[in-house]
Amino acid sequence: MLIPFDYGQVNWKLTGTGLPSGAEVTCGFWHHNFAGTVQDAAEALWQTWADNVMPLLASSVAVTSALVKYGPNDDGAAYEFVDSQAGTAGSETSPPNAAVLVTKQTIVGGRKGRGRMYVPGIPEADVSPGGLIAGATVTAWNAAFEDMRDEATGLNLPFRLLHGEYDPQPAPYSIEAFSVTDLLATQRRRLRR
Repeated sequence: MLIPFDYGQVNWKLTGTGLPSGAEVTCGFWHHNFAGTVQDAAEALWQTWADNVMPLLASSVAVTSALVKYGPNDDGAAYEFVDSQAGTAGSETSPPNAAVLVTKQTIVGGRKGRGRMYVPGIPEADVSPGGLIAGATVTAWNAAFEDMRDEATGLNLPFRLLHGEYDPQPAPYSIEAFSVTDLLATQRRRLRR
């Protein structure tokens, strides 16, 4: 992703027995009005994930760090905050290549105006054999991601949709909402050992 000046990207790193190869979930943000350092931003964004998302994930999954990279890509500051918080929503996790699909919504239409995050580690009990996520679980996930978005905005680290390196788009778009789909998603990569 292209990270312009005054913007950043956070990579939340997930590990545990439920994710034997680990996983990362990324999102862009704007830090122009943030008073702290890149280290402070990494800790704050780790905490927003731990507070809001980890209660929805299985106990066999943990968020173990948040890597923050400020733009520009070539020489912006970076810092990885390391701590561990396990999920609390049950023990058995769905397969590691299956994930909750969270879309990033902006006011701009079309493919250029949306992004997505794949979040693995949802408890198996929350998903039907056909891959449908229970309605109450979808509601809880939507609320958690909106709370996380509000928390980040309150910290002056509002989430943004970053564009690709060769994408002739203007500055990153503001993420106006996150939306969780009710069907478990899979990434097209195969599992590796």
